[in-house]
Amino acid sequence: MTYPDFGISLYGTLNTRYDVDVSDAEETLETFEASDEHAALLDIPAGSPVVRIRRDASDTQGRIVEHAVDLFAASRIRFTLKATGYVRLSAAG
Repeated sequence: MTYPDFGISLYGTLNTRYDVDVSDAEETLETFEASDEHAALLDIPAGSPVVRIRRDASDTQGRIVEHAVDLFAASRIRFTLKATGYVRLSAAG
């Protein structure tokens, strides 16, 4: 079995190995209190704040090529966002 090159991003791998061009992605970030199951998986107390990120990425034909749901203990995560050029920021979406 050949393992992927972990130095290449997912989107880079999709492009170079499978000729898939990711054209856009939408991510939703939300916070909530950890259930007993989530707390056990994250090794945190139940009821602790957690952050969930849901991501769907599409190729140039509009096909979903990535669907991910990531869960993080809020005390162990930091987000850095950078925007360049014309950017419309809105809390309303």
